[in-house]
Amino acid sequence: MESKWLEDFLVLAAQRHFGRAADIRNVTQSALSRRIKLLENWLGAPLIDRQTQPVTLTAAGAKFLPRAEELMALTTLAREEARPPLASEHDMMTVCMMSTLSITTFPRLVAQLEEKGEHFRFRFVNASTTLPDTLDVLRSGAVDFLLTYAHPNVTALQSLHDLPHITLGSERCIPVSVPDQAGKPRFDLRQTQMPVDYLSYQNNSFFASALPDVISGGRFTLRTVYENALSAALLAAARVGLGVAWIPEALLGDDLTSGRLVRAADPAFDLLVEIRLYQSTPRKSRSKARFWRNVSQLAPQPHSILE
Repeated sequence: MESKWLEDFLVLAAQRHFGRAADIRNVTQSALSRRIKLLENWLGAPLIDRQTQPVTLTAAGAKFLPRAEELMALTTLAREEARPPLASEHDMMTVCMMSTLSITTFPRLVAQLEEKGEHFRFRFVNASTTLPDTLDVLRSGAVDFLLTYAHPNVTALQSLHDLPHITLGSERCIPVSVPDQAGKPRFDLRQTQMPVDYLSYQNNSFFASALPDVISGGRFTLRTVYENALSAALLAAARVGLGVAWIPEALLGDDLTSGRLVRAADPAFDLLVEIRLYQSTPRKSRSKARFWRNVSQLAPQPHSILE
């Protein structure tokens, strides 16, 4: 297997269109399709349903997506560790973050800083799939910053009470389902007669701790058919019609406006979470102090970055 096959697959899973994915990967559409086929042959399972428009992941593709993300992260980390440093440790900042925020919030934050003429160097450290382990990484000083969701029900975050943080904004986590032929949710939380197939967050992940109060407020019955710690993996499973899942709104992209997915419940069952940037025990570094100062200026009030 070649690493570029994984990169092709991850871009195609995000774009759901061979043409757009090929443009991003700077290859022809036929070359991209051929490399995806090589990956499928290597795995021994089809990953992409090419009969749908836009293309969707098969059940095997949805299961492989988080593994592909992990493999690419490990490959990138190994490459970075093997390379000689391009900058001093004082110039390079290490950031740990939840996978969803690495796709949605962090790139937008860096883009806003660069629009101000501020440029920084970052080294990413993958967040663990369990929240307590992720928090331990920050407290140990192994990373400089942690970008995370926050919610009162997630008591593990209380262990960071003595560390400085900036609230970057808030986000809704929305229960979604593929529509039926009438445009209604196939997995409808408004009905109470039958159990609803549920795509669940794994124990010790952030949303596994944050969601129970919202879920317990409904009269519906959930039947867990799939568990994963990653929102992107649950979204892929929801897109192919495996069940209902609570997904961060920024990750949904145009799924709701295009009708590929629909709300499975009233907005009262949305989960509202904060997005926070935590700093580990401060170290003497001008670049880190400048980064913190600039982010603070971008977010003088909650929601200012995400509005």
